[in-house]
Amino acid sequence: MAASRLVVAMSARALITVDETLTLTLPQLRGLVVLDTSGPVPLSALARDLGLSTATALRMVARLESAGLVEGRIEPDAGPEVLLRLTPAGAELVAGFFAHRRREIAVLVDRLPADTRRGLAEGLRALTAVADAPDLPTVARFSDVLAVPDGGGDTGERGSF
Repeated sequence: MAASRLVVAMSARALITVDETLTLTLPQLRGLVVLDTSGPVPLSALARDLGLSTATALRMVARLESAGLVEGRIEPDAGPEVLLRLTPAGAELVAGFFAHRRREIAVLVDRLPADTRRGLAEGLRALTAVADAPDLPTVARFSDVLAVPDGGGDTGERGSF
């Protein structure tokens, strides 16, 4: 439980540091991350991935759209459905968030003795593997919820910090 609180606190600090003028909530950030990692998606898919009703997801998207972070477009290949995507400002915010969080985690990890760092890395890889088990509901899968955008991590792997 303490590790969970630590990650949430680091996420909140990263969110504030990335843009102090926005009043984004962590669930809204999670929506931005899902859009960043999933690419353009219809509202119904975003709602499903976030475990929200379509109405709740619509209200969240409206707030993100008014902040200039999300846009909806009709894609010729998608038929009449509107696909949601991040704007360049939304993509920049997500990238900045992950960069800040990685730096903050690196500071903490660097303070650990080498043998503890090795054990931590091994434990996190094992936890990530279990969290990405295909039999978990999509909303609970680590890579679907907290994925690092491609090229965003030191290793370039999805789900890395």
